[in-house]
Amino acid sequence: MPTGAYQAETENSGILQGRISSLWHQVKSNPAASFFWASLMLGIILRLYVFAGGRMLWLDESMIALNLMTRSGDELREPLNFLQMAPIGWLYANKFMYELTGSVNFGFRITSLITGLGALGLFAWFCQRLFSMPIAACMTLAFAVSGLLVRYSVELKPYGSDAFFTLAVLGLAWLITEDRHGRSKLYIGLLALTGLVGVVSSFPIVYVLGGCGVAQQYSISSSMAAVWMPDCWHLPLSSG
Repeated sequence: MPTGAYQAETENSGILQGRISSLWHQVKSNPAASFFWASLMLGIILRLYVFAGGRMLWLDESMIALNLMTRSGDELREPLNFLQMAPIGWLYANKFMYELTGSVNFGFRITSLITGLGALGLFAWFCQRLFSMPIAACMTLAFAVSGLLVRYSVELKPYGSDAFFTLAVLGLAWLITEDRHGRSKLYIGLLALTGLVGVVSSFPIVYVLGGCGVAQQYSISSSMAAVWMPDCWHLPLSSG
């Protein structure tokens, strides 16, 4: 082997060993954080693995697929055949993916895969900000390996989209409430956009938006009451 090539290979090997050593040091110094990221990666790998399997559509999926394959975009607004129900935005997204790819087993599941991976990421983000790292890691692991959540991430049913839009709305509502950097207008705009898309893509999102609105109004009312309440109301009552 030429001397130059041998030196380059030695340097690359040393760099790789240094990176592995650095990664191992980080794992040892913060095992909870390492467990958190490992759980997140496990959830991603599980969903991609099941999606790549390309299993055949089961009964309910087939009935929705037949509606998507035999109807035009305008016809999808009418009640679906086989007693099926799904949000119109979700139907349009799946029809577009099917026509784009031409694949039944994969094209009809791309939308669910995207929203399933998004829901996993949003849940992990939420846990990381609300709980300590050990608790966040355990909760992320539970979400990542949940059989139902993995299944809905690769299935022609709107439940994965329901989870994604629910977490997105809750996350943005929380950011608005906890804003300390003057970004509330940005978060409100993102929440409005997410709500508009979610209303046509998820049935239960209407209730989530309503609940967030009520909670936000209660928070504002409580803050105003605390500001305007006379100081004497805060004094403890003394016995005469």
